[in-house]
Amino acid sequence: MAGHDDRVSGVRGWLLLFVANLALLQPLLVVYAMLVRLGAASETTLAAALGWATYVGAERVIFILIPATAWLLTARLLIVRNWTSIRIALGGIWAMNLGIILLQHIVRVVTLDTSIGDEVTDAVPALLYTAIFCIPWTIYLRRSARVANTYRRDAEGDRLADVFD
Repeated sequence: MAGHDDRVSGVRGWLLLFVANLALLQPLLVVYAMLVRLGAASETTLAAALGWATYVGAERVIFILIPATAWLLTARLLIVRNWTSIRIALGGIWAMNLGIILLQHIVRVVTLDTSIGDEVTDAVPALLYTAIFCIPWTIYLRRSARVANTYRRDAEGDRLADVFD
């Protein structure tokens, strides 16, 4: 990482794109995915399953948790300008994206009695999306001079980060 340069700091450029994506696109994708899943499931015999109400309730909880998490991460990135914000954001994007996949498929198996094999097969595209979304942002947030200048590490944090980096 480069030394501090005020010309390359602040929430601009790719960092602004990341924050906007986190605040706007991620919540919209969750809403869209939930509507698609509920629409597709309601047209099948899954809607007749005894666990349908539980499944819909679980989807609603996911619908609330993911956008709320994305907005909290966004607020943290905009308000608290230290390296811990980046570490929390990285953990958050991975947890949100992987967590939603695991949660949704577990809920479907438990409430709708779908087969685990079918759920694993259905999870593959979502896992690919997670990798395509999270890996480049992880690399950017860890290596960018703008991010390093905007979210500085404190002296104590540097020593701890050296252990884990």
